[in-house]
Amino acid sequence: MRLDDVEKRFIKETCEFYKDSRIAEELTRIRYSTGLKEKVTIDQVRKFRYSVGIYKERGRGVVKVKRDKNV
Repeated sequence: MRLDDVEKRFIKETCEFYKDSRIAEELTRIRYSTGLKEKVTIDQVRKFRYSVGIYKERGRGVVKVKRDKNV
């Protein structure tokens, strides 16, 4: 299942202080509470971030965001 607009907005708003794994867990929890039984994967979150030009700095436990001005 694809990410809907609300989920995409959630990713944009929380990517600066949550890791991708935490965002995927929260979106999955929200989906399950609304009756949808399909998980959100870390790859879905990561690919969406890349598509809108939001990149994270490398490093264990680092949640610093770099935004691409060209996208």
